[in-house]
Amino acid sequence: MEGTAGAVAPVEMWSRRLAGVGAAATALALLVATLTGVVLLWRYRPEVGATTSYEIGGPTGRGPVGWHLGSLVATVAASVWWTCMSALRAVAWRGARTLIGVIAALATLLLCLAASLTWYLVEWDQLALRAVTAGTDLRGLWAAGFSEDVRFVLVGGVEVDPDTYARWLLVHLAAPALALATTAIGWWCGRSPQPVRGEPAVSRAAG
Repeated sequence: MEGTAGAVAPVEMWSRRLAGVGAAATALALLVATLTGVVLLWRYRPEVGATTSYEIGGPTGRGPVGWHLGSLVATVAASVWWTCMSALRAVAWRGARTLIGVIAALATLLLCLAASLTWYLVEWDQLALRAVTAGTDLRGLWAAGFSEDVRFVLVGGVEVDPDTYARWLLVHLAAPALALATTAIGWWCGRSPQPVRGEPAVSRAAG
């Protein structure tokens, strides 16, 4: 049993360290997505003739839209890595913290996916106004969903009711914030070398 535990220890150690790298990368990408999202919330405005993120700065281009989309993609990639390493650690060493860590990583992955997918539902092309007055200059994601001057929103050439748009926008805003919370929980669960009341999974099976 001691030999089995000794063989499991390096797997647990390296999977814990690699999971920590994934959690840190996820947190960094989420922070970038949150900061650029705040800018776009009030300053977003599509360029003339541009209908997609790839035409408005691109995922690797300069500008808030490009940074926002790129960071959202990075959150998904980093959280996938983190989830896989957390699951590997749970296989090597079972315990309360490892189980919570896997759940937190998986929840973060789902929230990152939600944030990434809802971006394409809030990236509006045009706003149809109830009345146009001199000096009207609506911009930002928030105005599209909550301004009383907006009659409907064009997203990908499709007319969207402001109430529907507002719901998707709230999901898009809440997902990164919740993902940061679950990332913090997962980091706390992975910071200890050994989970509370944990034991090597192989040793438990052998016993």
